[in-house]
Amino acid sequence: MVAVIVAFLSIGPVAGALFLTEAFSWLREDRTRRRFLGLFARGALCLIPLATCYAWVVVSGLVRSANPFGLDMDSTALLQWNFGTLAQRFTLGDTMIFSIFVSLVNAFGKVGLSAPLLICMGLINNRYRTVILGAIAAYLSAFLIFTNLHIIHIYYQVSNAIFICVAIGMSIASIMDKGWHKAAAFLLVWILISQAQFFHDWYWRHIQYDNVGDPVVLTAQAARDATKSNESLLFFGDSFSSVVPFYSERKSLGVVPWTSPALFDKIISDPQSLLDDAPLGGIIDCRHPLQTSAEQIWFGTLLYTAEQTAKIDALLADRRTVFHSGRCRLVAPDRG
Repeated sequence: MVAVIVAFLSIGPVAGALFLTEAFSWLREDRTRRRFLGLFARGALCLIPLATCYAWVVVSGLVRSANPFGLDMDSTALLQWNFGTLAQRFTLGDTMIFSIFVSLVNAFGKVGLSAPLLICMGLINNRYRTVILGAIAAYLSAFLIFTNLHIIHIYYQVSNAIFICVAIGMSIASIMDKGWHKAAAFLLVWILISQAQFFHDWYWRHIQYDNVGDPVVLTAQAARDATKSNESLLFFGDSFSSVVPFYSERKSLGVVPWTSPALFDKIISDPQSLLDDAPLGGIIDCRHPLQTSAEQIWFGTLLYTAEQTAKIDALLADRRTVFHSGRCRLVAPDRG
């Protein structure tokens, strides 16, 4: 749902610009009542996505307010986080510009880096120029609006890639329309081969991977066997992944590194206060003690701070290890 909202808000400025262009044309050329009513209807349609998004923000905010973690993730708390800073938009490095190139590679493989050149070739033909430029504007608007969101979470770029796919498709059609059929065919085949190679290099290994022997899965299953059905689990080191609650079949609380200091201390001192009527049945520790910060970020996770690590270690101290596998271990809920 969040991806849909991002797509709606990203295309909003483009849709608004097209509407204003048509409105200007109406003022200059055709001021008939029928044309005005059609123009008004299309303008109203542009407001539907915005109204839907606003309603969703309000409702989701009410739902989050009932959760201690949700208070740190409402629209107010995430306002600057979502939109980012000016420096992220217009400087090199791990910023918006870098994210755009990552998005191009994710969409087309390594050939994606040459997408700007291919688009320039397509712009030669006046017949396709407006559509190509409109698609590019819609594609770039997502990065310009939700800059930090796209830098941190690259999976949001998947839905946004439809616009750059339209731009590339129209560019190839433009080249064909110019009579350069062999060049267009070569570019199309080149892109398909590049996409297939990227899929093999980055996704095929995940498809082949069998997680039956994964330490997190094995520890979660061990927790299921070692606890009662009405008991709960507390776990560290697997972010807010659903792996532990799914395979353990137990109510679970995952403690993420970005938890506010006050809430983090509350969890450490009295975890039962957040588990309601489900008694704590065990604690799972799946932290990555040997990975560097750079490796953690590469794998899409975050490191606990030194202060958080010390508090977690103190919580786990003097507790009996019930199960151990790789980087994960399940410890008893009580000391002794």
